Amino acid sequence: MGKRSLHALRCAARHLQVAPEELAVVGDDPELEMAMARRGDALAIAVATGIHATDRFTALPPEQSPHITIDGVGRLPDLLTRRG
Repeated sequence: MGKRSLHALRCAARHLQVAPEELAVVGDDPELEMAMARRGDALAIAVATGIHATDRFTALPPEQSPHITIDGVGRLPDLLTRRG
């Protein structure tokens, strides 16, 4: 169990007492975090300051691409405030 695991995503949702669709998965790896979020119907937020640049995320097929791409985790508070 770990990243990419739907079981892990569902476990986190249960712990937080929300549906998986109410979660946001933030990460810098399209094969791990973005895949897990998409498979679990969670919001996929890519951070382009890690192992991949923004163009790596935009080149993904729609079913694997993040819903949102940001240039750093410092943008998360503003992003989440606007969505809430």
